[in-house]
Amino acid sequence: MAIKAYLDKSGQNSSPYVTLAAFVGSDMAWAEFEIGWREALKTGFLPVPYMHMVEALGLRPNTPFDRNLGWERKHVWDLVGKLLVFLGGLERGRITMHSCVIDMDAWRDLTASGCESPSAVELCNRYVSKYIVALFAAKVLERAPSEVFLIARDDLLNFTFDRNEDFFDPFRKFVNSEKEEAERTGDSPIWKLVDGVGEGEMKTTPGIQAADVLAWALNRESTVSKGEEGKHIAYLLHQIVMSTTKLYDRQTLSREFGSKTPTI
Repeated sequence: MAIKAYLDKSGQNSSPYVTLAAFVGSDMAWAEFEIGWREALKTGFLPVPYMHMVEALGLRPNTPFDRNLGWERKHVWDLVGKLLVFLGGLERGRITMHSCVIDMDAWRDLTASGCESPSAVELCNRYVSKYIVALFAAKVLERAPSEVFLIARDDLLNFTFDRNEDFFDPFRKFVNSEKEEAERTGDSPIWKLVDGVGEGEMKTTPGIQAADVLAWALNRESTVSKGEEGKHIAYLLHQIVMSTTKLYDRQTLSREFGSKTPTI
């Protein structure tokens, strides 16, 4: 069956941290997930059609979380807790999450020193997007190497980025380039497993909403002090959902890119 990855980011190049987060699962797992996620969204202070952390915690006007409707931050945290309870009730491993966090102050210091580190977009796409492809390919190869070439289109991997993310176009171009090269040379067959790289509408796509929660939580974990609200959300997510993550902190960036030539 088809595997779908939904991706969202938190932070800008000028921010302290940039994070790319993804939730991955089969069509069947996503069908169950979307029903449960939407049901959980109905159980808050007021029923809402989607979760978007910036809108919700900002009690943003003209959104479902508008303070004029009675929303307070305590209501938002209560709803986030209900979503975590829902995620914790999923069969472990049916939905997985993957993330990359970049310390942008360290990245800026490294590039200012003359070292040619890849951009935040390149780093996150390398770890999150390419890692998901490699993980999926490994599972296919466990069954039979020939299946890389014989696998049906309905069993391929699809990526959906939140609309207007700056990660989308570079990754789409990279995948298309790799697929064309694989067709020409017969090498890099894992990229033949990627059927499509597209954009989705966050407000109607629970997978992107879940990725938004994770990306926001990881940035929050990195930027606030112990005891501040939201500090623990990323930790809880990692306890209840099978996950992988990569942190490009100062030490990791220096070790991998602390020279004049990038190694990506």
